[in-house]
Amino acid sequence: MMVIGIPNVGKSTLINRLRQKYMGIGGRPSRVGAMAGVTQSVQNQIKICANPPVYLFDTPGVLEPKFDKSVDATLRAALCATIKDEQVGWWNMADYLLWWMNKHENFSYVDFLQLDGPTDIIGDALATYCRKKNHLTIVKLPDGTRPYRPHFEIAAQHFITAFRKGKFGKIFFDVDHLPPSVINEISNQSVEIPT
Repeated sequence: MMVIGIPNVGKSTLINRLRQKYMGIGGRPSRVGAMAGVTQSVQNQIKICANPPVYLFDTPGVLEPKFDKSVDATLRAALCATIKDEQVGWWNMADYLLWWMNKHENFSYVDFLQLDGPTDIIGDALATYCRKKNHLTIVKLPDGTRPYRPHFEIAAQHFITAFRKGKFGKIFFDVDHLPPSVINEISNQSVEIPT
């Protein structure tokens, strides 16, 4: 059998857990990671059950050919690590996340970035974070001077990583595409996530 799905949804983790449960074998025969692209080719068969004998192949993540390639969809997919970060860029993802959070009145980023209040300007937010966390880099200018400047990429990475770890609460990027009745039903439910 093969395990097939979009990037970064836990295909390799599923194989490893099945193997551990039914074979009693620990370890990670299938490489896992929090980013898209850890599995880059169909790997060797992995035995997950002895009786009956069941083998699985891990596969790289696939996207449907008609994947919505709008800027909005691409940035949402990148923030969820379905697309490699390098393909979109940390700055672009951080800017989109800030815009989305402001639009949905989720200002939990203010404390994380150590800001005085909400902002729409990602450069100002990241620069403040860099100054307060001392994330600075030396830049060589044409006149030969080497001043310290905010290390924007590090700050953007920390911002995105905090989002991916759930530091800003539960975020559902497609909430704008749901009818109000569904949004009300979801917001009134208490959902327990298994650990």
